[in-house]
Amino acid sequence: MALEPEESTIADDVEQPAGSGRKVGSILLIVLVLLPVLLLAGAFGWLWNASAHRSSAGVTGATVADAPAAAAAARQHVSEVDQGIEFSATLEGSAYPLKEMSTGKLITEDGAPIYVTSDGNRVHSPILWQDDFTNPNSGWDSRLVGGYAQGEYRVLLARDGAGSDHARHVQQFGDFMLRTDARLDRPTDGVYLYLGFRFQERGQNADGYVLVVTPDDQTFRLELWQQEAGAQKVVRLIDDTRSPAIQSGTRWNRLVVRAQGQEILVFINGQQVGRVNDGTLQTGTLALGVGKRPDALSLATADARFASLTVTGTSR
Repeated sequence: MALEPEESTIADDVEQPAGSGRKVGSILLIVLVLLPVLLLAGAFGWLWNASAHRSSAGVTGATVADAPAAAAAARQHVSEVDQGIEFSATLEGSAYPLKEMSTGKLITEDGAPIYVTSDGNRVHSPILWQDDFTNPNSGWDSRLVGGYAQGEYRVLLARDGAGSDHARHVQQFGDFMLRTDARLDRPTDGVYLYLGFRFQERGQNADGYVLVVTPDDQTFRLELWQQEAGAQKVVRLIDDTRSPAIQSGTRWNRLVVRAQGQEILVFINGQQVGRVNDGTLQTGTLALGVGKRPDALSLATADARFASLTVTGTSR
């Protein structure tokens, strides 16, 4: 009889470690099963939140991640003895562009051509309008595709398939020189951005000139959009042209357009890349746009950013 308590004690001592082991094993099993699930849920949550923020065209939708395009102050790199006046081109009959005598190229500053009088004195054109894209009331008609984003104006095309869209400004300009920095956000494959000018309302659409830049191809073209019988007709004034001046990927490109009468000059990063004469439209508004070609990823967004826009006159 005295042995019974000892047997009971031994049995209890043997069962206790076994029970504890089962508890520890259960806890480890739960941790091993639940931990990956929780990690996956957290990762999906982070991706969804990041995607939601990237899809927004509001103020929080973008940041100025890269420095704007270089000032391209070519005059600083051209010796004075190589600077001459291009008398064959005039600005309202009283100003002439400065050029390199050795190459014949126009000399630029901040990406725009420099004009002087016949005596060689610098001509300073008045600033007609500037926009640093910090004021949401500066006059852009976004039509749900554009928005102000921390010093940039963002034009976002989120629909599937090829197409384009833009935001237009309300102010009219006739003869002018326009300078702005522009870039794409990823993905850039099959995506282009464009700068419109002398846009005129035609119902839901508009007539206007359009400078199209495709950074990944390092190409640009100049188009004339016109509405005919309810459809848009596109006339290519300058066909797709490759230029090493264009920065690819998501880097900034400084775009400059000078429109005076029938003459239109195009500069990209301080280099003159195009010149054409067309008098179809003499005045109109500006437009900032983005588009996707048929070879772009169908589900990818087309996301363009514009910064530091300045419009000057073409007279002293």
